[in-house]
Amino acid sequence: MLMIFMPETASAPASARKRYAVRTVPLMAGFILLYAGPEVLDLGGLGQIAQMLSLVCLVFVIGEFIVLMRALDELQFKLQMIALAAAGGFVTVGATLWGMAALVFELREINSIFALPVFGLAYYACLFIVARRFS
Repeated sequence: MLMIFMPETASAPASARKRYAVRTVPLMAGFILLYAGPEVLDLGGLGQIAQMLSLVCLVFVIGEFIVLMRALDELQFKLQMIALAAAGGFVTVGATLWGMAALVFELREINSIFALPVFGLAYYACLFIVARRFS
């Protein structure tokens, strides 16, 4: 079941997979609540502090992802890096095209707040495609 929600853990050793899940799920929940909470609730000056704390949660999630990647064997590490590179490329090209379209069609100011969620989805899609290639 964990592999459905966290496909990056599919090939990791069981201990690394469990550690990653136990640590990143609460951190990501904290990130989402601290980042989106001030927008939903009127917290006044506490909203900025909550959003700064959300970035701390995100830094720890990135650290746990690095620990997970170091637990993989060479082939699985290569698959992950190919998926990360491809997803980064797709998001970069998409953001550039979005920015060019905003300039050409004089759209209102664009917001890059969705870059990270789009990158995550692109990473999972690329991981699925790359993993099928090597299976």
